[in-house]
Amino acid sequence: MTVKPPAAAAILLCFCLMACGGGHGGPTAPAELQVKITTALLDTSPTATILEAKLLLDGKLATDASAGAGALGFLDLFAQGTARMDGQQHTLSVVIARQTVSPTPYIVAPPDISFFDASGNRVDDIRLEQRNVTLATGQGTDYTFTF
Repeated sequence: MTVKPPAAAAILLCFCLMACGGGHGGPTAPAELQVKITTALLDTSPTATILEAKLLLDGKLATDASAGAGALGFLDLFAQGTARMDGQQHTLSVVIARQTVSPTPYIVAPPDISFFDASGNRVDDIRLEQRNVTLATGQGTDYTFTF
């Protein structure tokens, strides 16, 4: 049996459409997920020095937290948004934006990055390590992870 060129082309097109998610505009894109990131910055010096800290995800501001009326010894950092699990490497940065004394020793609580589907079900959770760092104003510590 021989397959005529138009029939071969039709068969090849069917395989391509199945591989590309049924012909609905190309390969199936990863689902968009809700992402929640939590960590904290703890000043280990004898006096409170934290005025402002930031979380950056891939160099973009995720959250900016400030102490308000005076310096704090502890500051929670929380961010949420949407992302696609793309299998790529990403960078989470914890940055001390303002402090009363520079440099200052800190403990960065283990950052927790949680992913949720549209129904609110937890899909994945990445827990990074706690760090002891000494940071001057404007400096931070970077974590890399893949999702």
